[in-house]
Amino acid sequence: MLGNHLLGLYEKALPPELTWEERLRAVTELGFDYLEISIDEKDERLARLDWTQTERGVLHRAMRETGVPIQSMCLSGHRRFPYGSADPAVRARAHEITEKAVLFQYGEGSAALPEEITVLREVTGDADYKNRKLAALQKL
Repeated sequence: MLGNHLLGLYEKALPPELTWEERLRAVTELGFDYLEISIDEKDERLARLDWTQTERGVLHRAMRETGVPIQSMCLSGHRRFPYGSADPAVRARAHEITEKAVLFQYGEGSAALPEEITVLREVTGDADYKNRKLAALQKL
């Protein structure tokens, strides 16, 4: 902690071969308060958004046993699947990644969809929303 501020350690600052428990223990040993998980453009990191309950359970168990939370997520998978792509399939994948990332944070089995998902759907409507909205505003 730095004053009143919690300090997080970015997951990629640690060796990738560490288990979740080893990573979380390292957070404390290095003087940090929490770990920031990475969901980048690599298939193995994007796949985390589709983890089974068992796979999520390994992470949750490690957090309980170490007392170290994962308080933030670096969601950089959109570098590979950008919302601004000309390809509607890529834009749809970007939207899917965003929804899954929000649900990942809440965990499966939540009684209702988190407000963030409702807002995402209301604001974007469909995968073409932003591009149509931008096109209407721009004059070429």
